[in-house]
Amino acid sequence: GSHLGRAQSLLALKQWDEAQSSYQRASALQPNDAHIHHAHGKALAQLKKWDAAIASYNRAIGLKSDEAPMFFDRGQALHALRKWDEAIESFNQAIALSPQDALSLHARGRSLLEKKSPQAALDSFDKAIEIKPAFAQAHNERGVALQLLRKPEMALLSFEKAIAQDPHLALAHLHRGRLLKDMQQFELALHSLEQATQLAPQNAQAHMEHGGTLMASYKAMVAQPEAWMAKRQADGMPRFGRPMQLALQPFIRTSYSQKLIFNAPTASFE
Repeated sequence: GSHLGRAQSLLALKQWDEAQSSYQRASALQPNDAHIHHAHGKALAQLKKWDAAIASYNRAIGLKSDEAPMFFDRGQALHALRKWDEAIESFNQAIALSPQDALSLHARGRSLLEKKSPQAALDSFDKAIEIKPAFAQAHNERGVALQLLRKPEMALLSFEKAIAQDPHLALAHLHRGRLLKDMQQFELALHSLEQATQLAPQNAQAHMEHGGTLMASYKAMVAQPEAWMAKRQADGMPRFGRPMQLALQPFIRTSYSQKLIFNAPTASFE
């Protein structure tokens, strides 16, 4: 009793290492309590001790096999170990016990994406969103699945829905920016990628994509400046948005670009 109470308090305080030690002692005293094994597994998972967490989840499930969260948590640990098929099976068991669990449907979709099964992943995300329409992460990963299925316009809509539901979801901004870059909508891409780098400054991929988009936009302009400018004007966009101005100033300031793009002695940034 005292070990269990202490473990629960430590878990609430997010003191994972001490919590898992207390749960270990509690489970030795009450080996037939499935919920203690499950909680022990959750503490181990927070420490990224995935194999030990799965062993605890398996003990819990062996004692009580009718609770969806146990299968869900085991699936998450299996996903972390990149054991996609086993993770999907565990999520399937969670869904069988709780068909309206949007979290399990979303998690299964993530594992299906990793397994390179985008259509099955899309179906799982769609079911999650049907249950929980404001599920930003599901909209985001739905967009990834649609992109893999070569449906870029639909993917873009999904990323935008994700951002509308959660403007702080850095991955949605990253995915939207990368897709817009592929569609050669560089300025819109830069806006999204700047958002991603601000929201997740430690995300190296966001910074790399941002730099790559700046370079791609620069190359497009240098290669065919007149066509590049005509396209911007046809799209109803100003000559240069602020992010593009700053990135392209070295090129814009050359006499070649002054003559070819602006046909004027000095460039205007208005």
